Amino acid sequence: MRDEGDASKDRRIEELEAKLTAYERCEEERRQSGRGWWGESYEEGVKLLQDIMEFIPQGLIIAKGPKANIQIISRNGRETIGLPLRDVLGRSRAGGLQTWGLLHTDGVTPVRAEDQPLARSIARGELVAEEEYVILRPDGGKVPIACNSGPIRDESGSITGGVLSWINVAKSQKLLEDLRESEARFKATFDQAAVGMAQTSPGNRFLRANAKYCQMLGYTFDELARISLDDIVLPEDRDKERLLVGQLLAGDISSISLEWRCLRKDGSIIWTEVTSSLVRKYSGEPDYIIHAKLDISVRKKAEEELFKSVQEYKALAENSPDLIIRINRGLRYLYVNPAFEAFSGHPASECIGKSIREACYLPEITEKIEEVVARVFSTHQAESLDFALRKPPEDARHFQASVVLESGQEGLEESVLILSRDITELKRLEAESKRAMEAAEQANRAKSEFLANMSHEIRTPMNGVMGMLDLALMNNPDPPVRSYLQMGKKSAGHLLNIVNDILDLARIEAGRIEIGTREFDVRMSLEALFRTMALEAEKKGLRFSAVIAADIPSRLIGDEGRLIQVFTNLIGNAIKFTTKGEITVKVTVARPTDIGMQEACPHTDAICMFASISDTGIGIPADQLEKIFESFAQVRGDLHLQHFGTGLGLPISRQLVELMDGKIWSESELGKGSTFYFTVTLQEAPNAQPETRPPRRKPQKPRQAPLTILLAEDNPINRLLAESLLEQRGHTVKAVENGQEAIEALAREPFDAVFMDVQMPVMSGEEATRRIRDGELPGVDAAIPVIALTAHALKGDRERFLAKGMDDYLAKPIDLEQLDQALERVAAKKESLQDR
Repeated sequence: MRDEGDASKDRRIEELEAKLTAYERCEEERRQSGRGWWGESYEEGVKLLQDIMEFIPQGLIIAKGPKANIQIISRNGRETIGLPLRDVLGRSRAGGLQTWGLLHTDGVTPVRAEDQPLARSIARGELVAEEEYVILRPDGGKVPIACNSGPIRDESGSITGGVLSWINVAKSQKLLEDLRESEARFKATFDQAAVGMAQTSPGNRFLRANAKYCQMLGYTFDELARISLDDIVLPEDRDKERLLVGQLLAGDISSISLEWRCLRKDGSIIWTEVTSSLVRKYSGEPDYIIHAKLDISVRKKAEEELFKSVQEYKALAENSPDLIIRINRGLRYLYVNPAFEAFSGHPASECIGKSIREACYLPEITEKIEEVVARVFSTHQAESLDFALRKPPEDARHFQASVVLESGQEGLEESVLILSRDITELKRLEAESKRAMEAAEQANRAKSEFLANMSHEIRTPMNGVMGMLDLALMNNPDPPVRSYLQMGKKSAGHLLNIVNDILDLARIEAGRIEIGTREFDVRMSLEALFRTMALEAEKKGLRFSAVIAADIPSRLIGDEGRLIQVFTNLIGNAIKFTTKGEITVKVTVARPTDIGMQEACPHTDAICMFASISDTGIGIPADQLEKIFESFAQVRGDLHLQHFGTGLGLPISRQLVELMDGKIWSESELGKGSTFYFTVTLQEAPNAQPETRPPRRKPQKPRQAPLTILLAEDNPINRLLAESLLEQRGHTVKAVENGQEAIEALAREPFDAVFMDVQMPVMSGEEATRRIRDGELPGVDAAIPVIALTAHALKGDRERFLAKGMDDYLAKPIDLEQLDQALERVAAKKESLQDR
């Protein structure tokens, strides 16, 4: 089928043929009448033709003869081919091609002479309409043209020449090219736009939509092409949409711009920001509507959240009992909440816009607020402010305010927010708490002093009792008397253990127990303890076995003394409440996850020691297992009442284990025995290696050279005891009753050492030691060894006395082994001084 372009060309050819026929008829009439083309004389006709050729805005050539010799050419034609008139007139078609040529539309391929429009018209009588070519000028320039041509015939109808006309289509081609580029840019912009773009007809049908638009609504374009704009609008919004589109088509509004809810293909709803504009035809009739759509669902959600947040903030501020105000850089009120209105007695309308000084509702702190607000604006750091306000007739109310910088929409600091909370009641509670704490501290100090005094007052006579029993036993009494003395010593030892347990528990509950972190040989310590406990078990006819696993490191870091104390308490109880059978002790390393100790053993270098102590004793009723770790709690029952005790060993063990980041628990069956488990957290010492050690041998006591010893003790029984113990060891002893007598004795005669009681009348042992060390006493050696001999035996007492200048420390009741060790150190020091 022929397209519209071919039909248009045929019409133009027919029109050209009709014009040529009319021209030939007019020419015939002209000739017969001797007149020109339009009725004028021949000369006038020629002149008119020349004028036309001069001013016609087209290229026009009239050629004659079969060689198409150019007879007439328009000025526009000469300018197009770039030649003067003399070089054109009379030239044949072939001769003209030598100076200027005709190319096909590609601007490269020459048109053969016989195929040129004028040649075809003269040779074959062909009418040529709107064919496009390119004229090649002599200077190399190229001019695109659209041309028409036709033959000129004489009266007989023979072809005597031809006419060629053309127009320069360079501008129209440039316009067409620009139009195509514009359309390409529009298409690229439309298709690749970051926003949804669509075109709809005046009837709201989709004509075009880009990928973003389709993606936004979940449709393909083919699907959109089958629906209308109404189908993506919520039913409740369609009337408004139709009204706006109608106004746009009628020209009542120039565009539509609004936030609009759209219905996606899947039924979900999105918020969009839509801008729609009408494009009209050249005639002014509506052509199509173009829509730009932006998905603002995220922004709308943020706006909703912001609105909700603002409403929540407003609700909080409006209903808060705190005083809330906002102040700008000019120190003027921007907002006050109802609580502030109620406290100040002024409504918000009287505050907003006024400066702090103008309002003067807070005269007591106006200057202070101004300083703090200015500093917050300057430093951009929040500050707090405590102040008191008086509201007659009430007493002063105390407030604590937070002053916080606020940022505006542009990120500029425009105001500060001041939140003031009434802390009057808190202040009262703080005052009461402070008084209660001071009272508690006073009570704690009093308790500590009481514990120290109790320890001293109990240990002093106990030292006498136990020491005298030791002296009596040293004199080899008769068997019945020895038995009585040994029972008395055992009872005294039990009494001392009870005193120690009570003091330990009191110190733990007062928070005065500190867990040490010293390196020690855990295997050596436990083996020594187990040997001692095995002897105790054998005395009752019990079997005793203890196993220390090989994975226990040889050296650990922790509190050796407290660890041994826990083992001693638990093994001692097992021996106490077992009449036959055996005691079994196991010590190993446990994984924290196996025993629920993850929190207690968080570090990879921690050692979680796990121990179990089992016996075949009388057992514990199930309903009392939880109570046995409570202070002073004892298991009820006849069998348990046969075994005396304070009920403090297990509570002390529990608290010591917990202080060592561990836990303790038990399992028991009445009449069959009990098992106590505990864990403690220790640290492995650097470069700790398992080691095998030969059996320990008790060192032989070296014979000591006799010493001259000064003994300062105010208690006559303890003085006699210490004097006897020292003299039995071959030493010479001079005894005095207080510190004053001690420094007087030192001034009179030399001594090798001083055994100094601490708490004495007239002058204490501490003061006497200070004077000796200060060198205030003529003739007294300031470096003489001073050994503290005292009933002060609480934790920290040893360190305190050594810091006072004493060289050694012996606690009462006197331990004979520790006494011998102290004497050995004095003798060693004396020998080293003699060797110099």
